[in-house]
Amino acid sequence: SQEVSEEVWHEADLQFHVTLAEAAHNRVLYTMVCAYLPMLKHQMHRIGLSIVEPMRFAHQEILDALRAHDSERARQ
Repeated sequence: SQEVSEEVWHEADLQFHVTLAEAAHNRVLYTMVCAYLPMLKHQMHRIGLSIVEPMRFAHQEILDALRAHDSERARQ
């Protein structure tokens, strides 16, 4: 397994959330996500890498649901 630095993981996670907001075509959601990025980044650095595996799994579940056009499952 390839190890990823904390900074790389955090940036990828933040970009994941920005990309989802962009894909929603909802300007309010996108603006809110972007406004929360500094706070989210701070919290991620505080927590560290302990949440990488659970978050990776959760993100994969969301991506799989979106690819399957299953909006209900993506919301969960």
